[in-house]
Amino acid sequence: MVFNQTEKQERSYLQQIINRLKQIISHTDVSVKDHVDTLAEYKDYLWSNKDIDPHEIRSMRESILNHFAIGESVIDKRRRFAKIVDIPYFGRIDFQEKSENRPIIPVYIGIHTFHDTESRTTVIYDWRAPISSMFYDHELGEASYQSPSGGIKGDISLKRQYRIRAGKMEFMIESTLTVHDDILQKFLPFHLGGLKIAREYVHQAADGRRYLCVHGDGFDAISTNHRWLAMLGSLGYDVLLMVNRFYNKYRAWRGREYYSVSRAIKGRVKSAVNFIGKYEEQLQRLAVKRQCDGIIAGHVHHPADTMVGKVRYLNCGDWVETMSAVLEYGDGRMETVLYKDFMKRLAYGKCGTMEDAETSPGTGDS
Repeated sequence: MVFNQTEKQERSYLQQIINRLKQIISHTDVSVKDHVDTLAEYKDYLWSNKDIDPHEIRSMRESILNHFAIGESVIDKRRRFAKIVDIPYFGRIDFQEKSENRPIIPVYIGIHTFHDTESRTTVIYDWRAPISSMFYDHELGEASYQSPSGGIKGDISLKRQYRIRAGKMEFMIESTLTVHDDILQKFLPFHLGGLKIAREYVHQAADGRRYLCVHGDGFDAISTNHRWLAMLGSLGYDVLLMVNRFYNKYRAWRGREYYSVSRAIKGRVKSAVNFIGKYEEQLQRLAVKRQCDGIIAGHVHHPADTMVGKVRYLNCGDWVETMSAVLEYGDGRMETVLYKDFMKRLAYGKCGTMEDAETSPGTGDS
């Protein structure tokens, strides 16, 4: 039986967790006050007794330092739990180890660990904990992680994501893919007449080949784990686009072709190149698991058409800066094409063919 199977049960469980956290915070408040009162008593005693035995002073000093250390620890614990109350967790996997009579464990994942001393159970696991890595590295089915005692293998039977703000669950998503776009999370899957927008879709091309279509942001560790850094990167990207716009106005005035500044920078930064390579490998593994011949993705604003292992990897790039897209021809052939190349083919009557636009007369290097 699935633990907290329905959304109603999940909401009820969340409230239980929050109530327990608030109870612990209340107890820590009392504990902090007790330590503060004790330290105040020591201060008053020392102030009112000028002639104290040196041995007693040493003993009191040790006691004061002990109370101070314990008090700091309790304050730190309270601060940590106060953060957890607003957003206790954001994900969950149900995991069962591959050994006899091992139960299915619901693993709720948040920004901090919460071990309830009353029930003697870990209610929430820190996202950096070894067991939490399966949330990012695996989907439903076989999974494993590296614990301090060695490798642990098993199966994931359920995977969920939650959006919790100020202790209230706005919605939850049950999916085999991690979705991190705050806007899309609220609406997917979305239906409008004959139009359907989904988190993932297997497209069968006219030639019978299967292509897994995903956005791909779930495989970006920055947007997944470090939202503040993703926002900073987005701001930097917007600045680059502004620079790009003015620079290309100057190039147009000089009669030169469009040139992407940010794309050139990404191509020269080793970490960006390494990230894209790892991103392609992760998507390739996902396509293999879905038994697809290829995968079509986006997110990284880097158009591509290449083979990663035995899987064809197509990235549509973007329509803001690179102006690229993935095309399917009537016979099932796929191609990633730049807008300028497509327009050249159109001008030279080669639209609808896969002949390289660079062979057309009058074309230049980008």
